[in-house]
Amino acid sequence: KAEEEAKKKAEEEAKKKAEEEAKQKKETEAKKKAEEAKKAEEAKKAEEAKKAEEAKKKAEEAKKAEEAKKAEEAKKAEEAKKKAEEAKKAEEAKKAPQGGKKGAAARKKAAAEEAARKKAEEEAKKKAEEEAKKAEEEAKKKAEEEAKKKAGEEAAKKKAEEAKKAEEAKKAEEAKKAEEVKKAEEAKKAEEAKKAEEAKKAEEVKKAEEAKKAEEAKKAEEAKKAEEAKKAEEAKKTEEAKKAEEAKKAEEAKKAEEAKKAEEAKKAEEAKKAEEA
Repeated sequence: KAEEEAKKKAEEEAKKKAEEEAKQKKETEAKKKAEEAKKAEEAKKAEEAKKAEEAKKKAEEAKKAEEAKKAEEAKKAEEAKKKAEEAKKAEEAKKAPQGGKKGAAARKKAAAEEAARKKAEEEAKKKAEEEAKKAEEEAKKKAEEEAKKKAGEEAAKKKAEEAKKAEEAKKAEEAKKAEEVKKAEEAKKAEEAKKAEEAKKAEEVKKAEEAKKAEEAKKAEEAKKAEEAKKAEEAKKTEEAKKAEEAKKAEEAKKAEEAKKAEEAKKAEEAKKAEEA
């Protein structure tokens, strides 16, 4: 009973210890995962903050570019207005009555100025259109590159995230397998310990049984010897009694013989005396 209780207690303690270890391991893993999740969240926030900062910077640059564009357009509009006013003045001067050679020279000059103005306007307009087109193409190209870069970054991020998840899943699977192997090993050891304990008990029971049988055999042998000694003692006493009886009978026979001889001697003496008489 004491052995059973000790065994039960040992098993309960081993079970309790295993449960405690499993609990601690689980808590450690949970803590580790929480720490990793926290770090990942912080990294994500940092990345988002970085992107927000870049987006803000780009928005500011775009705003500045827009303001610069508007200022350029306003400047060009101002120049065009100025040129238009100059052309108007030239037109008015052209329409005003001019006399002689002086009038013809003035008209010629005004015409030349008008032609130069128109040419300058066309060139400015053409240049502005080209610049606008070029700026639009550059902006479009830049936007496409940014979009491509962003898409690449997103794809790389997604791929890295998937790789990380796969790695975590792999580690979790390996940890699970290691835990199962450990449990199987512990179960095997517990089974072997149980068998060893049972074998030990069986051996002890066997030895106790053999010791009991040896004790009984010893007692039986001693009892047999005591019985034989008793019988020998009784036989010895019987033999001595027999001898004593035979000695007694011999003594009695001897005395009878002596008495008979004495009687015969007495009779012979008496017969002698009677003869003599």
